[in-house]
Amino acid sequence: MEEIVNIPVGWNELKAGITREDLRRAIAKSGYPLQASVAEVIRNTISSAGLDHAMFLQEEWAYIDGDSGETRSIDIFADISLSTEEQQLGITLDLLVECKQSELPYVFFIRGKAPGLTGLFPEIVGLKSNYIEVYIKKDERTAYGPVSMSIHDGLRFWSEQFFDAPVPYAISLAKSVRKGKELELTGEEAYRSLTLPLLKAATYLRRSWAPVPESPSKGCVLVFSIAVLRAPMYCLYRKGEKDVLDSLPWVRVCRLEPGKLGIGATSSESEVRFYDVVHENYLEAYLDHLLKSSLVVSAKLQEAAQIIIDGRAVHGPGDLFAEMVRPIPESVHLPESDKKVPVTRFWRGMTSLRLEPASVTTISTLWKTGET
Repeated sequence: MEEIVNIPVGWNELKAGITREDLRRAIAKSGYPLQASVAEVIRNTISSAGLDHAMFLQEEWAYIDGDSGETRSIDIFADISLSTEEQQLGITLDLLVECKQSELPYVFFIRGKAPGLTGLFPEIVGLKSNYIEVYIKKDERTAYGPVSMSIHDGLRFWSEQFFDAPVPYAISLAKSVRKGKELELTGEEAYRSLTLPLLKAATYLRRSWAPVPESPSKGCVLVFSIAVLRAPMYCLYRKGEKDVLDSLPWVRVCRLEPGKLGIGATSSESEVRFYDVVHENYLEAYLDHLLKSSLVVSAKLQEAAQIIIDGRAVHGPGDLFAEMVRPIPESVHLPESDKKVPVTRFWRGMTSLRLEPASVTTISTLWKTGET
């Protein structure tokens, strides 16, 4: 740096018995150096993947708290374009990152699988709907439908291990604190410092990217909420009749929110949202895995762009149709059709799905000739 001249005397004088070492220790405890370090790892990883030209990264990214209306901030926000101007569907990868450090461990209470019927990870925003209405064409004169499936299931996100339980699911987490000489756990602190800011920021993105009703939706944003810890990470799980305590560098946290009436849901079924918690030392490997899998999923989305934008598709003949579906409550709102048929929902158990764009003419023909 160039030497600054004409500096007033005493501008850097420490008082009240504070030394530079005292100040250095306070800064180290604050977590700000961790935030800078994490931001640098994200930049370098994205650059190594050849995507730095399409990246925007900002620290202390502001968002509006949907409950209080107050402006808050998340430690790091990164926006990476995964598509080109020539492609039909604009696909963006958004990272919401919160950084925390502690000498005391975080504890995760894990299970082998996530709660809920489907694993909608990552969150997808910007589309008219995250579900596809699928018309099942058994032959030239018989049609079933529409049935509804998530984009995640329709495009088989779960075929990429990163999206399909590569690590245990935590149904809850807690931070350890000292109370006198004893070590205690507090779920409230972990909830307020990690879960709340990450999911509130993700909810803000949902609203920000919501498509304009009169404008066709041609944008798709994959949102990953991530907590990076500079702290010991331990998990507790049940093995046989014993509780096992172990360490781990990465866990996927489930957050259950009140159920909403909608496609494939009942008022008693919670909405399951997710965020990943990653140890600082594992972050580079985690991001590499995330980027590679996201590029695979992006290619699938681009290939099915017409279906994704329109929200409808036709599925070819198949003998296992009855084995692949389950009923959905009649209260679910569906688009009006020429003929009412039982509403069904795909289970993830299906192994093959051939989707074709569903034009208005095709759907009309299927309904008028279908023998249901």
